[in-house]
Amino acid sequence: MLYERELTMEKYTEASGNITLLARKALDADGVIDVLSFDDGLVSLSTSLGLLVVEGEEMRVKKMDMEAGRVSLEGKISGIYYTDERATHKKGLFGRRK
Repeated sequence: MLYERELTMEKYTEASGNITLLARKALDADGVIDVLSFDDGLVSLSTSLGLLVVEGEEMRVKKMDMEAGRVSLEGKISGIYYTDERATHKKGLFGRRK
């Protein structure tokens, strides 16, 4: 039973969806399922908590470990928000922000 609890906690930690922003210059996110799009001004990530959009300038991927569900970005970060994935499919990426 102890092993099952440890395994459950490990899965929760991997898919927790935490975001760490450091001085608007670096962002670490976990719970990442997929990188949907990326350019130097916009990054779209499918996460355990929904679609995460990061806006900024001169952004680049510092580190990406999809097995662990972690992504690290660097650049001038100006916005971070989640969108409703159902609305995204119907209206496009900026169709509805939450």
